[in-house]
Amino acid sequence: MQATELFGTLNPQAPIELARFSFLIGKWHGQGKFKNQDGSTDPYEMIWIGRYILDGHAIADQAFIGQQDDYSAIFVTYRSFLVNENRWSIESFNVLESSLTAQAADDLGGVSFSDGKIELQTRTRDFIYRESYFDISEDGFCYQMDVTKDQGRSWIEGVDFIRASRLIE
Repeated sequence: MQATELFGTLNPQAPIELARFSFLIGKWHGQGKFKNQDGSTDPYEMIWIGRYILDGHAIADQAFIGQQDDYSAIFVTYRSFLVNENRWSIESFNVLESSLTAQAADDLGGVSFSDGKIELQTRTRDFIYRESYFDISEDGFCYQMDVTKDQGRSWIEGVDFIRASRLIE
């Protein structure tokens, strides 16, 4: 089976902005570490799979954290660019908790792109999360999540960190 059959293709009529997240397309192995409150870290393995959906007008990426058949977390994130509103629509579905989180809040700056880094912020009831994608190449990328409890005056950096490498199929 060819990669386009597995992962789809970007529709030439899709918003050009969608190509910014095209690095997620494919299958990735991630080595992550979660930082605990005491500063210690817990390592984990993950699989991250990105596909074009909706006839190539959006991206769905799935993150399976843990070992196959014993996942501690499963997320599906849907990414699209709303041309008429000139903004991103990014929503993350936590499969095991059956919860949906709107990401890239406009009041927090939406999605920013600079110097090969993609950044977005998400507000929850108790925190603001800053997610960054960087060191993006054909063979891999890094993801980092930082968190603030005081509306951005101070950040706890590297609460979650993943180094993902492309899996050759």
